[in-house]
Amino acid sequence: MPENSSCLDPKPMIKLGNGENPPVLDYNLPQTTSFVANVYLPVSVDEAKFKTSYKSHPPSGESYYDKVQTIETGQLTANIANSFAGVVATAPASMGTETSQLSVSPLVNIADAATLTLSEVPTSPVLDVKVAGMQVSQVAELSKNAMPVITTNLAGHNVIQFRPKPATVKPEITIVEHYRVNTYLGRYGAGETVKTFSLLTGEKTTISIKTYKQTVTNKKDVQNVLDSFSDESASDLETIAEQESNTHTKSSTHVDKKVSGGLSLPLPKISISATASYSKTTNSEREESIKTLNRALSKQTQKSVSNRKVEVNTETSTTSTESEESTVTRVLENLNKSRTLNFVFRQLNQELITVTYLDDVTFVFSNGYEEKKIVTKIDGLLQMLEEVMTNPADALATFQEIVNQLGNVYDYEDATNPKSFLEKYTENIYDFFNHTPGSPWPPTPPSTPIHTTPRFRKDPNLESSYTPFSGANPITVKGIIKNVTHRVLPTDSVIVDSILGQGEALDCFNLKLQDNTVLESKLNNDIKQQSIDIINAITDPAEKAAMYKKVFGDCCDVPQSGCNCVPPSNPA
Repeated sequence: MPENSSCLDPKPMIKLGNGENPPVLDYNLPQTTSFVANVYLPVSVDEAKFKTSYKSHPPSGESYYDKVQTIETGQLTANIANSFAGVVATAPASMGTETSQLSVSPLVNIADAATLTLSEVPTSPVLDVKVAGMQVSQVAELSKNAMPVITTNLAGHNVIQFRPKPATVKPEITIVEHYRVNTYLGRYGAGETVKTFSLLTGEKTTISIKTYKQTVTNKKDVQNVLDSFSDESASDLETIAEQESNTHTKSSTHVDKKVSGGLSLPLPKISISATASYSKTTNSEREESIKTLNRALSKQTQKSVSNRKVEVNTETSTTSTESEESTVTRVLENLNKSRTLNFVFRQLNQELITVTYLDDVTFVFSNGYEEKKIVTKIDGLLQMLEEVMTNPADALATFQEIVNQLGNVYDYEDATNPKSFLEKYTENIYDFFNHTPGSPWPPTPPSTPIHTTPRFRKDPNLESSYTPFSGANPITVKGIIKNVTHRVLPTDSVIVDSILGQGEALDCFNLKLQDNTVLESKLNNDIKQQSIDIINAITDPAEKAAMYKKVFGDCCDVPQSGCNCVPPSNPA
């Protein structure tokens, strides 16, 4: 049998189909965590260019804020409760004032539900269901003074924002750039030394290893959105980003233009004008927002680093903690007779590579009233501008400037050669009404389209790559990379190495005794090996068996009758 062969029949761990092509383990698969950060870039347009209906308050009685004032709170509660699936507006009489804690998702716009009479004034207690985590009665009470809007936070949960009636009407167009923040696992290796200790010759000890994950009280402090995404870490990042925005930027005038989902980065302190300076201003403010995001990420990960401590305890063998996990215990012994045995424990670190890239773009018009808010993508931008602006020529000029900006985006390492986020293509509309059945469609040239329209979309072939280190597989994303940051975070794993001491703890006499003991063992092994070699040289199996019994069994040295040690060829 070959030296490295196994006595077991090698079989694949998993069989697919007939098992002839089992899957192969690949240790280089990219493992990522991801979230979206939104950058808001307001476009400065002269207010006089907007239509009157979009730069003035709605007529009296038409806005949500006017309608809700005419509805009692009890009726608002019933209206909202009846807009959800599987919910009865009033509770059975047997329930009295008891409430249900059912949490449901809305089927309709919550503001519309509040102002539409969907039930009579209840005579029994209304089931107090939850809307995005809030009791419907609380939502109804707050809705009297502010418009409820359901949005999605960074953690992906529905939350309700209550937006008060705007004091003034200020129409604004905002570019919302969606940056995807992907975190990839990089290199993995030993970090700081956690503990060192020594065992003297023949000494034995018990150790326990406790990780930071077992400390319940600092759970929030060890988490971050890069390697431990959770509700707490997402909320913490939003708080840190807001603090960074207050420190480094000044927000523009308040007009709610935020879109649902993702982390909202601060508004830039300079509005973007649809002029020749548009590109320069947009790129500089885009860079500032990305810097704000990375400052927030670095602060959060640094807090994680400072709280991720691993403890190696050589003074106790306690195996339980307040958490559900248990500490790991080990019994160590130094079997050496003359040298100490030293142990070095090091916490393992994981490199995280964060790639931030422009992934998508949304365009928002808002004047403060949610009813007038318009959200669209690039294919509907011109139509939105023509809807809110009086002069089509002004709408086209603004559209052209925005398209030019998105066609000149600089990545994280090249500040001289811009990349285009958009692709321009021609939309041809052919005469299908008069198309002859059975003939090829679309028609082949020289057919002439009845309409030809230039269109823009995100370039479907857009890709950017980054190679984290020599020999690594490149990281490729479907967008324009704006930032790459390497961070190193401690893990809850520990690696240990042993170092044999160089100093001898025995005098010359004891050292020579040990040498003689070793020599004696060697001579005994040599004797046995010589006996095995002699027996192996015998070709007759019966004689070989008899000789083996004589050498290694309880037989006499001189052949005697009845000893069963004499070969058959020479009976005693």
